Amino acid sequence: MRVRPDSDAQYIALPAKHRVFASARGDVHLDSRYWLFSPSQMPRISAAVIIALVMPDMLVRLYDLPDERPHLERVAGAGFTVRRAEPWDRDRMRQFVTECFSELWAVEADRAFNHTPVTGFVATRGTEIVGFGVYECTRRDFFGPTGIRQSLRGRGLGTALLLLCLDAMRELGYAYAVIGGVGPIGFYEKVCGAFVIPGSEVGIYRPLLELRAAESA
Repeated sequence: MRVRPDSDAQYIALPAKHRVFASARGDVHLDSRYWLFSPSQMPRISAAVIIALVMPDMLVRLYDLPDERPHLERVAGAGFTVRRAEPWDRDRMRQFVTECFSELWAVEADRAFNHTPVTGFVATRGTEIVGFGVYECTRRDFFGPTGIRQSLRGRGLGTALLLLCLDAMRELGYAYAVIGGVGPIGFYEKVCGAFVIPGSEVGIYRPLLELRAAESA
């Protein structure tokens, strides 16, 4: 029997099949294989171990991507702009990622500005950055991290950022892309046909996950 996700849960996600959970950061869709639970239900299991269980890598076929244009038109119609990040966005984007997500994500995403052109895109409303997506940061051919301001999720910004980044990776010559340390598996399955890479639950992010576990302790 699956436990009903707790609407008050915070940064707790785990595949339902494991029936345990920990403080892993990530947006979890209720129709995915990952569920949110309240901290009071948490068993005595190492946070680092459980976080590793819930963040596998996924693979995307870049030669079979959906058209991003309808998604860009949708967000433009809602008053948003999604564009490639420019060098002068660096400080503002880092501040946004730190405030809305974590300093660890901000450090990782900042690597995008070491490339020319910048290997990332931002979503803006006026001059305000409200979302971001980067690639080629922690490893070559890796997408992420990415995120949208919580109050603006569900408006197609995440999809637009994802597809623009993946198309840019295709232009670099890659046939496939890795989405590293995924939380919302169902989202990536639906938007770009990504699938989980078997045995990737720990992956390259073990040191980062251990840092996150230490932060939440």
